[in-house]
Amino acid sequence: MDKVKENTGYTDLETIFGWEIAHRSDKHRKRRKIEQFIIDEITFVISGIIAYSNAVLF
Repeated sequence: MDKVKENTGYTDLETIFGWEIAHRSDKHRKRRKIEQFIIDEITFVISGIIAYSNAVLF
């Protein structure tokens, strides 16, 4: 942490990680996490199942 402060010139955590703190305390965070989980499942799991089933069929 000291190295980050030294390299940026900022001394307080609020300035350095303000966006991260605000993002994690957002009231919509849980919904965003669920939405991202569903998107990840569609993207990676279902596409993998489709690719596997196509490989088996052909």
